[in-house]
Amino acid sequence: MGDALVDKKLYTPEEYFAFEETSVGKHEYENGEIFAMAGGSYQHGLISGNVLRRLQELLDSKITALLLAAT
Repeated sequence: MGDALVDKKLYTPEEYFAFEETSVGKHEYENGEIFAMAGGSYQHGLISGNVLRRLQELLDSKITALLLAAT
């Protein structure tokens, strides 16, 4: 897990959700602390795309949609 944001203030879940709504990046909340999350890399995107494509090929007749979560 990454380093906590600059100050060591403990946040309520409500404060975290309000912060996350206006934040540019993604963050994780644990025991009152907010941690910055790393963005996805090119390799991560490539692997995810390949897995999704293969799943679509294997499950084509059984599903109507496959979605890939943003990283």
